[in-house]
Amino acid sequence: MGYDTYQDSGLWIAEVKSEDEIGNIVKELTKHNIIILEVKEIGNPLEDVLEQLSDKS
Repeated sequence: MGYDTYQDSGLWIAEVKSEDEIGNIVKELTKHNIIILEVKEIGNPLEDVLEQLSDKS
């Protein structure tokens, strides 16, 4: 589908640019009978660090 994906601790992770893409991914996977147990947002570590730094200043 053109997304960067990788597996981590038995989970498949797909990197998307916007939340709108998530529905398209889910739809396409279920169309191919792939069972999805959970969809979860994982924070962006770089954004988290920048936010922490800006809070300290």
